[in-house]
Amino acid sequence: MEEMRHLVDQANTNRDALKGGGMDAIREFVDGADVVIGVYQEKTQPHGVGTYIIKGRRLLMTIAAEKEGRFVRQLALGCTSLEEAVALQWVFGEPDAKH
Repeated sequence: MEEMRHLVDQANTNRDALKGGGMDAIREFVDGADVVIGVYQEKTQPHGVGTYIIKGRRLLMTIAAEKEGRFVRQLALGCTSLEEAVALQWVFGEPDAKH
């Protein structure tokens, strides 16, 4: 629960910081991180929070396969829904990691 609370707090802070910044601000935000997680309200999920990896899916899979920890720059971004998180992944995530 503590990790989820941290993600939610970070997502809310980052969402507020990006308000009014437009697409360039979001692109700069995403480019500055190795992993970006979209966080949104989802009443069907535990604690009412859903998450979606916007950027860094391949990197996380590589780390898991290596079974060895690695430092990554992870940031969370508040989204209004899963659909918005998916759209951000399509626009700003890795070009060959589209689902």
